[in-house]
Amino acid sequence: MDRWDKKTTTLALCGVFALAACGDDGDSNPAAADAEEAVITEGVIQIMGVLLQSFQTVFLQVLVQPEGTLPGPGGGSVEVSGNEWVLKDYSPDGELKLNGVLTVTIDRSTLPQVPPFPVTGPVEITSIATTSMALDLLVTLGADGSLSSTGTVTINGVEYDARTLFDAVSAAQAAAAGAGG
Repeated sequence: MDRWDKKTTTLALCGVFALAACGDDGDSNPAAADAEEAVITEGVIQIMGVLLQSFQTVFLQVLVQPEGTLPGPGGGSVEVSGNEWVLKDYSPDGELKLNGVLTVTIDRSTLPQVPPFPVTGPVEITSIATTSMALDLLVTLGADGSLSSTGTVTINGVEYDARTLFDAVSAAQAAAAGAGG
């Protein structure tokens, strides 16, 4: 059943990306309803959810193995060298691919405590369409392993408040878990 859930989630994400990428003929930026106002659509929540899931997976691996190449669950890799993470077709599910170079500054002298740390850089998520993102975040690791953030996330040229996006993704995940269980 778990395999079925993963395939269904992957198909749903691909569908959302396809719809978000298409928009209508008058929609120059399908990630938001209005370029003047950063509207958080279902597509934006899905995109951010994929990024957060991938980032959390890589982050937890980096705490154990701070340098080297980390394979993606669905293919590709993240090459970690110092504060630089190079995503090369990193895939959380075999369908989506993340590419980019992030600067992630973790103060290792404080481990096992992890104080808030900056994450900056561009990421492209590709499936049927390509979504461009730019991150300028200060990330906090919760006691339960969850991540929260302040700062900004720019998706296809539209800037969003990171805390608002993280809250929207958490609410969507909680709703999905409530509906499934």
